[in-house]
Amino acid sequence: MTDSGLLARWRTDPLHKKAPALPPRPWVEPNFSRRLESGIRVDGASEREVRGLERLHSLGLLEWTVGTSLIARPLSRDLPLPALPTQLTNQELSEWAMLRPTHGTWVLESAATPWQVSDERGLQLLADGPTWSAAEWFLLAAIGLTTGSDDPQLAHDWNFHDRLFATRSRLDSLQPRSPMKSGEIPAPPLHRVPKGAANPEAMRIALPVVTGPRADEPTLFDAMESRRTIRKFTTSPLTLSDLGEVLWRSVRIRERGMSPVSGGDPYEAGFGPAPSGGALHAIDVWVATPNVADVPRAWWWYDRLGHELVMVNEMSSEWVASPVSMRFTVRHARTSWKYPGFAHALELKDMGAIMLAMQLAGSPLGIGTWLFGSGSSAEFATDLGIDLTTDHPVGELALGNRRDPSPEGEQA
Repeated sequence: MTDSGLLARWRTDPLHKKAPALPPRPWVEPNFSRRLESGIRVDGASEREVRGLERLHSLGLLEWTVGTSLIARPLSRDLPLPALPTQLTNQELSEWAMLRPTHGTWVLESAATPWQVSDERGLQLLADGPTWSAAEWFLLAAIGLTTGSDDPQLAHDWNFHDRLFATRSRLDSLQPRSPMKSGEIPAPPLHRVPKGAANPEAMRIALPVVTGPRADEPTLFDAMESRRTIRKFTTSPLTLSDLGEVLWRSVRIRERGMSPVSGGDPYEAGFGPAPSGGALHAIDVWVATPNVADVPRAWWWYDRLGHELVMVNEMSSEWVASPVSMRFTVRHARTSWKYPGFAHALELKDMGAIMLAMQLAGSPLGIGTWLFGSGSSAEFATDLGIDLTTDHPVGELALGNRRDPSPEGEQA
């Protein structure tokens, strides 16, 4: 088969209509623009028209079809023009493909290729199996959605969901228009008391304020060089002063202000020792105190602006852990308000910055930290009284008085 059956036309999907602003159509020659309304056949295009198609396609403005209801649309900019293969050796979908409903139609996409295919016959495909025509199979092959494009090494190195997340959470992926830019949704506030900590009668503990470095404070170089993950702690309780100092040095929000946005609404931003993308600081810190001197055994929410602990739930006497355990959840709505499409990737980067800040904050105090991030979300919801759809777990950390790592590898 040749390119004779491949047509290019203006993109029409609902997601694209809400995408970030792209160059307006008037810069395209009027006759060329009108022809794209119904479709331009690739093999009938002149060299100049092919260059025009390449430019429009590189901006993500075109969709591709073989004259049927099957429509292929790029999910990234700067892709080469699709080219139908001369022959097709199989008619099987790639192992990376998935079919799902969206915006009133069905879409087929892949974790291995930056293309999406819409087909109004989605339900029939689920019931009867793929029933595409030969021309449609050629189109699927052209964009990497058949087994002929599958790479064994990719399957060895990645699982489906990791690869899908990796390929959809970068700026070169076409993203929906940000609510920040559109003004459709107001910015979620910088400071919000989560549901689990909203009891006005809850016990509150004001934490000591740090006024400066300690006399024996190590240099940043020394702190970085001596950084270790500590998985075993002494049995002595942590002091409230030390706990408060770790939080003060790492995750407090020291100031707030309005962040100007080019082409969008200003929003409330925060600034603190640990950086946060867009100055959003959407991560909440929850603290368990099974062994902190003169502090009840309980789960607490750390007020990052007020520098105090708010009691959430008591802890059972059977609960065994390090002197202090922390959990971190993120208000995804705040991040996605500014960064739709790759918000969760940004949240994980913020979490990494917080973890390192906490390790460095504990170093001059003789406090060890153990970082991990694979806990039970259901436990989070039960212990913290949160709704996992609005407050999503992103990490865990344990604190305690330091015991030197063992030769067997109590460091990382």
